[in-house]
Amino acid sequence: YGHGSTKRGLIGTLVHPLVAAFSFERLKPVIVGAHVVACLGIIFMLQVLFRTVITRQSQKDIRLTLVLAFLCLMCSPLMPVLAHDTGHVDAYLVALALGGFSLILRERYGAAMLITIIGPLIHEAFIFLWAPVAVMLLWSSATAEKRRRTAKLALVILPIVCVAAVAFFHNRDALLLAMNAWPMDDFIKSGHLRYTFDATLLSRMEHMRLYEYRGHAANLAVSLLYFLLPAVLLLWTALFSFRYKWDDRWTTPAVAAVATLVPVSILLVAWDLSRFLSWMIVASAIVLIGVSSPTFVTIHPDHA
Repeated sequence: YGHGSTKRGLIGTLVHPLVAAFSFERLKPVIVGAHVVACLGIIFMLQVLFRTVITRQSQKDIRLTLVLAFLCLMCSPLMPVLAHDTGHVDAYLVALALGGFSLILRERYGAAMLITIIGPLIHEAFIFLWAPVAVMLLWSSATAEKRRRTAKLALVILPIVCVAAVAFFHNRDALLLAMNAWPMDDFIKSGHLRYTFDATLLSRMEHMRLYEYRGHAANLAVSLLYFLLPAVLLLWTALFSFRYKWDDRWTTPAVAAVATLVPVSILLVAWDLSRFLSWMIVASAIVLIGVSSPTFVTIHPDHA
């Protein structure tokens, strides 16, 4: 936090004056407390989103299935992983993604655009958490009226533009000053510069191929199955609960599956397997809520 450990360093920039004024031991409870609040906020937002969908259903079997799906989500590896990684910004990114998603459900597109600007400033990986929302927005914009189509496309493009702008305006001199002040040896600093700040998409992909996945296929398969199971159960819940309502009953499941899996594409360029696989569970929850709403899917007239 004090030396911009996140690549673009907005969190580091905001916290750095506090680090300069107070010892880390005094700040540690504040950092941990903020992380706990973010995790509790995620649970609260998911509970509100699920409750809204459940109360709209008239069939008892669907209501019960959705309740069980929420319990499955809460018992999945998602919250333990988020709670464990106190030093990372994942909890804040997930909270922002859920907040922006809930604003879109209420068609408050302007406020959602503000979140898509803030997210990449905290960390560029926000675009992977936003990807399931973007996939559903792209698909739904094909049938949306012109005003809504423009807003939806803007919500897809804006985070990408922000990531590109942050990368373009990134100040190399300021980075080196921050790294020089970091109380670590030169070996760690040089490795951090090489693999975090100086890496390109191609060099990251090559690093993943050579060092992260080679010889680890068995571990990767087990991890994928472990995190994929709750995501599949939530997708099945979406099919069971809403398929009869969709005007397009065949394309919608395919789009839902793609939207659930797309955050895993971050594994092409980054590591920390459990952190990033848990994002797939976030995506499956977003998809389950999204395919119940006319904001994202065309509802059959008989069930409108």
